[in-house]
Amino acid sequence: MLEQASEQRIFERHALFMPASFHDTDSHARDQVFLSEICSSGLRLKTQNRLFYRDQVKVNIHVPGQDAPVMLEGHVVWAKIRNDHMWDVGVKFLKPLLVELAPFYNF
Repeated sequence: MLEQASEQRIFERHALFMPASFHDTDSHARDQVFLSEICSSGLRLKTQNRLFYRDQVKVNIHVPGQDAPVMLEGHVVWAKIRNDHMWDVGVKFLKPLLVELAPFYNF
């Protein structure tokens, strides 16, 4: 019998599809990306640019109900190529963002 891996996430994930601006602080690359999931400890994004494990990144998103964009800082914890030549990338925030992302919990 196979044993299933336990879920390691502490915070609930929320599916979404929204554009964001992105900055890879290691290579200084900038790009427009699409967020596909978010939680208080990290996010999943789609990009045409390849990112590598431990790359430091900054993602600016527009949070519902806030005038200015929120800058999320973190590092890449995984990256996987998709069939459409896009990359799925997992980013873990430097610290959990409970207050900053609270509006997403109303969806």
